[in-house]
Amino acid sequence: MSKKLKEKPVLWGKQTQLSLKYFDIGKHTFESDFIEALVSIKRACATVNHKLKLIDDEQFRSIVLACDEVLDGKHHDQFPLRIWQTGSGTQTNMNVNEVIASLANLHPNDHVNMSQSSNDVFPSAMHIVVARQTVEVLLPSIELMIRELCNKQSEFKDINTVGRTHLMDALPIKAGALFSAHKSQIKTAKEAVLESLNSVYQLALGGTAVGSGANAPESFGQQAIALLAEQYQLPFVQHPNLYAAVSGEDALLRYSSSLKQLAAILFKIANDFRLLGSGPRCGLNEWHLPANEPGSSIMPGKVNPTQCEA
Repeated sequence: MSKKLKEKPVLWGKQTQLSLKYFDIGKHTFESDFIEALVSIKRACATVNHKLKLIDDEQFRSIVLACDEVLDGKHHDQFPLRIWQTGSGTQTNMNVNEVIASLANLHPNDHVNMSQSSNDVFPSAMHIVVARQTVEVLLPSIELMIRELCNKQSEFKDINTVGRTHLMDALPIKAGALFSAHKSQIKTAKEAVLESLNSVYQLALGGTAVGSGANAPESFGQQAIALLAEQYQLPFVQHPNLYAAVSGEDALLRYSSSLKQLAAILFKIANDFRLLGSGPRCGLNEWHLPANEPGSSIMPGKVNPTQCEA
């Protein structure tokens, strides 16, 4: 443990400390969005446990207040674990349990982690983060690109250019047709992302350790997920087969494939722009790309399509 951590009181407990010692791998830690998702799950689970009279009023209030402190942006330095750890995410689940338990003066397993397991909590947090970032960041960015390509299609609809195969002149076409192709490809990628989200919205909560729901009341998962769906305004539901939900990540694998499709299309568009903008004297020089930054440290005036490449 670093000198800084020794000097500052910490809220985590033994399991977090052991992970810091035995999984000191790299420097990558979990983003605040992921910790927020885990804490939101703890808050929802405490609400259901209280409703089912598994924890009393004081315990419930203490857990909720502790969760709200973290969700308000406090105590972010209390989640120091690396992402490189056990595949079930047990150490980070316990890190969150221990911090909330310290703030609430309760037991991390018996109270904060009641009716849960790392095996259903951790993948549920993964799905929540992916769904949120897709809806809030990725999809609006795709929509913006589709609108811009549509504008360019209209702007260049009457300008003649040449279509090429194998980089050789083939047939005359309108420049707007090039943008129509790009727009259509991006729309198709967006549809693939949206389709894959249907499985991402399915959460594993209620499955506990192996999908059997052991140590969780009947309908516990559905009730907790309903609270999360309301909080995030996203259509989260319980996975139809909890054994499958805790034993693999088919949903995120499928989602990853849709991102690969989008990435391949973006790479193709960027390369088209680079090729058509090559030159200006010894290349095609058809697209005049914005000269946003110098492209060389030794050749004044040279501009590279670095934004396309990035």
